Amino acid sequence: MIYAIIEWLGAILGLIGSLAISYKKIYGMYVFIVSDILLIIIAQHNRLYGMIFLYVAFAVINVIGIRYWSKTRE
Repeated sequence: MIYAIIEWLGAILGLIGSLAISYKKIYGMYVFIVSDILLIIIAQHNRLYGMIFLYVAFAVINVIGIRYWSKTRE
């Protein structure tokens, strides 16, 4: 039951993050990172190692994006 909640929360936060970024809101990247963490938990529980790799990569890309976006706003 808890894993189903985590899965849905990760998916919903992913959509919210995507929508926020489409409106050029930097908080969308932070929301994406939370989504990635939740989905990594689900992938680990189900032993989906390729998905873990993918979500870790997405999180790293979002951190790079936050750093880049913060530099361009100065």
